Amino acid sequence: MKQLSDDELQRLVRFIIEYRGLQLCRSQFDEHVLDLFEDIPGLELYSLQPDIDYLSILWSIYREHQSRTH
Repeated sequence: MKQLSDDELQRLVRFIIEYRGLQLCRSQFDEHVLDLFEDIPGLELYSLQPDIDYLSILWSIYREHQSRTH
């Protein structure tokens, strides 16, 4: 599985913010990320790679964006 760069992680979060906003709870956010992974070649197998916890990394970036708006 391809590992994502910091820039790619930031772009994924910006995409979610643009289309879903900054009001998501963790479970909603995770659902949107996993839906995106299904559409990105190489990431559809994310669930088979538990050692790379992209959900936590992406959630952390998302929370940083949330805190900047408050």
